[in-house]
Amino acid sequence: MGWEVARSTVGPGSHLAPAADREELSPAPASVGATLLSALDVAHRSGAPSALLRVDDFRDGWSWSGAVGTISRDGAEPVSAETPFRLASVTKNATAALALQPVADGLLELDTRLATTEAAEIVLSLPQGDRMTLRHLLSHTSGLVNYSFDADFRERLMSDPGRAWTPSELLAEIRRLGTASVPGERFSYSDSGYVVAGLVMEQVLGLSYRAALRRYVFDPIGMDGTWLEAHDEPRGHGLAHHYDGEFDLAEITPTWDWAGGGLVSTLADLARYTQKIIRDGAEVGGDLSEMRAWTPNVSFPSTGSPHYQRYGLGLGEETFAGTDLLGHTGFIGSFIWWWPERDVVLVGTHNRRDIDPRALVEAVVRTLSA
Repeated sequence: MGWEVARSTVGPGSHLAPAADREELSPAPASVGATLLSALDVAHRSGAPSALLRVDDFRDGWSWSGAVGTISRDGAEPVSAETPFRLASVTKNATAALALQPVADGLLELDTRLATTEAAEIVLSLPQGDRMTLRHLLSHTSGLVNYSFDADFRERLMSDPGRAWTPSELLAEIRRLGTASVPGERFSYSDSGYVVAGLVMEQVLGLSYRAALRRYVFDPIGMDGTWLEAHDEPRGHGLAHHYDGEFDLAEITPTWDWAGGGLVSTLADLARYTQKIIRDGAEVGGDLSEMRAWTPNVSFPSTGSPHYQRYGLGLGEETFAGTDLLGHTGFIGSFIWWWPERDVVLVGTHNRRDIDPRALVEAVVRTLSA
């Protein structure tokens, strides 16, 4: 069964501040820039084919961007601070930000059962879908089994890595696996809820997921270099490859994760995004403050990534070098963080799954804490 985008009344528009409201920052002091570049070099020498970083310090009024390494392990073309890269699960924060737009417009409520909305057909096709709410989907408490960790799905993905998966096909995988718990009963980090949330947004907003992101999130912020890979036309070139050991993950279609992990962006766009959504949105309150409605009894494995201390709606809190940051990570090394105490935004990637995902961020925190 395929899901057609519903024709519904779209609300008055994005509540995000326009791009012109961004603060102007000066170049970083030379000594700080040299230390940050050294941190990138360490990530590169630890096995990352490339590492990219941007730091915006709003307290002291400076910004720094840097990049080391090459586009791919086998190539000679160097990365730059403008090189686009895959975001993986950082996408979840953007999906949550999008989902809070119709909530602000009164088209949807976080705690209303979705079976009573335009998205009824989608959720009612799922086991226990009659009990699911938007908050369940965004807070990883829907009870849905994570299809992306399923052995059968991963075997088919790897046997045909170039296959383009449609959102309807992903929904079929989610339906096949069903639920492991009652919606709202317990936390379990999962891509499944975010794929369903993307489909729900299409029905409620009457737009495709990619078009809704563009209209409600990307365009108001001025994110001209961000796109949904394999669904949008690329808005940049020289996409950085990312690796799991020796395997080039760029060989696998990005369509398998869609609203849970399918975005590509740049340092500049992510810095704008993190400022407007996490830094400014968290400060001004309103609907974006719901991202920090922390879910009870959150737990993550002690090793690997992610392992947030707290998690809300597409937003986590994690401690680096004794300092709490708000943001999100992706399994291939991508990250967006806001450091409230120091008022610093830091975004980037190291493009390799199996090296320490925390080391680069901790190096930045230590540098700015000195």
